[in-house]
Amino acid sequence: MKHSNADFYVVCFSVADAESREHVVTEWIDSIERYETCDAPIFVLGTKSDLVDAEAKKEAAAFVAQVASEKEGRVLGYYECSANQPRAEIKSFFIDMCRKSQLRAQEQAEFANKTDWPRHHHLHDPKCR
Repeated sequence: MKHSNADFYVVCFSVADAESREHVVTEWIDSIERYETCDAPIFVLGTKSDLVDAEAKKEAAAFVAQVASEKEGRVLGYYECSANQPRAEIKSFFIDMCRKSQLRAQEQAEFANKTDWPRHHHLHDPKCR
């Protein structure tokens, strides 16, 4: 898996399946970090949220919060959805992901311009634009 020009990644898992949740890290985020060449942000999307109770949703959110803290700002958001949700709500998740990804890219570019950041960093790599 190599997507050097990705603006962001969306890692999905079933909130109703603990094994699926564990694969967020053991399969997907590890794979992204191993094969990508850019520092694109990661968003986590829990699916099938209508199939679990509030306690299971809290567990999933706590799990993703732990992953986010371990990945040092790489995970920019956690969302839950259900096939039973109106399309407008699901669309709003993706709009929010795009907005947060754009803001992060702008902040990184501003940081690069204000500092003596090495020119070989990914922000200056044409493959990452």
